[in-house]
Amino acid sequence: MSAVNERQEQQQVTLPARAQFAERLPAAAARRILKMAPDERPAALQAMPDGESLATFLELRPDAQASVLEHMDIGRASRLANRLPFNTLARVLDNMDAHMRADIVRNLRPLKRGRVETVLAGRLQ
Repeated sequence: MSAVNERQEQQQVTLPARAQFAERLPAAAARRILKMAPDERPAALQAMPDGESLATFLELRPDAQASVLEHMDIGRASRLANRLPFNTLARVLDNMDAHMRADIVRNLRPLKRGRVETVLAGRLQ
């Protein structure tokens, strides 16, 4: 019976802690970023720690992700693009201006570039 009581005490301790940090969760950060002007979004993501910024970026819709990449300089946009799964990246690039899309694809690592180009070729036909 003591193990049950300990488990209940642990749950009582962890629930308020989760609620306390709910505003820092990636989904909450993504909602706050969506309320910002498009040109302010990259700075907000860059101000976050690396893992948190990537998780927040992945919580955004593909059109918002494309907007963030379009408002970044090409170097930072390419570094972020290289960290994304290739299917996610292809979905984001699908929502971008053709010129910016070509610049980002050109700066991808070779294996990722090949995969992304294959997915995009199937979608853009």
